[in-house]
Amino acid sequence: MNEVGKIVVGPTQIPVLVDKDIEGFGCFEYVPTPQIRIAPLEGIEREMTLLHEVLHVFSEHYGLRLSESSVRVLEQVMS
Repeated sequence: MNEVGKIVVGPTQIPVLVDKDIEGFGCFEYVPTPQIRIAPLEGIEREMTLLHEVLHVFSEHYGLRLSESSVRVLEQVMS
């Protein structure tokens, strides 16, 4: 995996990793160590995947408990 950046939410720095072996487009893991993993995508697919995973970060970090469908709606509205 290759780190391509970090997302900072409050005091937490969350690395963004490109993972060629990931299933799907991306995922956010909070435990044991917060990280975002995305597939090796380009252009709008990469941007939308990162936005989607950052929304999951906010949901988890701030206790919003957003459903997957809510995250998808917000992703579309914010893009």
